[in-house]
Amino acid sequence: MDQEYSPKKSLPDLPEEVVYSGVPLISSLIAILFKVSSLGVVRFLVLLLFVSSLLLVIRRIRTDWRYGKLAGLIVASGFLGWYALPAFINFFSLGNPYREILPVSIDHENTIWAVIYLSMFLVTWVLASHFFAKFRFFRPAFPIVSFETNPLRLTWIGIACCTAGFIPYIFSGMGIFEVISLIFQGRLVEKPWLHWENLGNIRSPFLFINHSAMAAGACILWITTREKTFPLSRRILIGLFALIVSMVIFFDQGTRSTVALVILPVLLMKCFEDWKHTKARFLISASAFGVLFLVLLQLQLSFRVSGTSSGLPQLLLQKWVTLEDTTDMFSETVFSLQLVPSLHDYFRESVLVQFLVSPIPRFIWSSKPASQVVWYYTLHRWGIDIYEGGGNVFPGIVGYSYMSWGGWGPIFLGGFMGWLSSRVDGFLVRTSRIPAPYYRAVGVMMSVWILLSFRVISPGFLYPVVMVFVMVRLSSMERLDVHPRYMAPDKSAS
Repeated sequence: MDQEYSPKKSLPDLPEEVVYSGVPLISSLIAILFKVSSLGVVRFLVLLLFVSSLLLVIRRIRTDWRYGKLAGLIVASGFLGWYALPAFINFFSLGNPYREILPVSIDHENTIWAVIYLSMFLVTWVLASHFFAKFRFFRPAFPIVSFETNPLRLTWIGIACCTAGFIPYIFSGMGIFEVISLIFQGRLVEKPWLHWENLGNIRSPFLFINHSAMAAGACILWITTREKTFPLSRRILIGLFALIVSMVIFFDQGTRSTVALVILPVLLMKCFEDWKHTKARFLISASAFGVLFLVLLQLQLSFRVSGTSSGLPQLLLQKWVTLEDTTDMFSETVFSLQLVPSLHDYFRESVLVQFLVSPIPRFIWSSKPASQVVWYYTLHRWGIDIYEGGGNVFPGIVGYSYMSWGGWGPIFLGGFMGWLSSRVDGFLVRTSRIPAPYYRAVGVMMSVWILLSFRVISPGFLYPVVMVFVMVRLSSMERLDVHPRYMAPDKSAS
């Protein structure tokens, strides 16, 4: 029998988490105060950051997973994978990749400041996640309406969205074999159905909608393959169609974040299901899925760069932990501190503004604000102007928030992540009581988006999540669940 959910019991112990996240912050502040910035001190602080974030992940697994909560665990795991682990590798590996990645030499004091801002983000997230988990605003005390999803209708909507994603291929004016040939050439060739430039044209909004619909539809179809009311033959057919769509996304677009949004939700939901059966089965499936997913990401990286998988063995044997340094946001954070404020004043750029103006096509609003932080950072990091062509590099969300608002940026960001993760976890807990998994899939997909947001908080990758929610909502009917408070008293008992 599943354990009954209790908000008080399900919350991690606040003092313990504050200690885990606060030790690196206090230690690095002491190092700055006494002006101690040797290599040994930096390694000690990096080790503290790694161990503290690892303990946070273990703590969240023990307290969150059993209640079906995922977002808080995702934030802790994301910090470990995007920041703490790369920092540890940079300062404790023999190859010293830290100095190979960045184009300039970085002094140790600058690195200590990076640890300070990363720790500030972590401490603020811990405090905010506990606060917002206990205090919810505008929440009805006794919700009496739930939703019952029609899986067959949802399947057809998912197929329709995937079909919409194929429209640019159909109207490209090319034959089917020519289209297939271009798909399997990755990013090495220009394709009429893809737009890589950072500033869109009149076609790019429609292409983006189609690609987002394809990703959302593929994610839903993978979820419906687990629909127990469907006969096995139908589930196999749905799975084959989902596999074809996923392969198109995998080889053609070459965007690993999109692949994660398509594949990870169903894998995570499978892990949750295995947890309810036996812990051994959970460990086996989680380990297998983790290794498989890392191999797929490395394969996609190798394929989109060279058009073949010839570089896959090297990627698997070297730098596979940081995915060829593409998940090393610690180094990017250090470099962002090198640029601001010594070379440029704080940008005062708002992520909220970027989200609000994102749906407006640039052909309608030609002067729509574009991220100056990403432009400036890429210009100094790679030496290219992203508004003259394609390609960019991100400073990571902590570096981005610092370049915009200084030391207050990581604090605001940690508070936002604390609020967001607590809201998503609350949604996951409420939907876990619904027999059908589809609303829960939205929460799991949102958690995956949080993981991807450590690189950049992108409204673009949020659109497939919104589309999945709309698809599930269109396939559901309201059902009145009468709470005992609203039931008439049983007079026969008297």
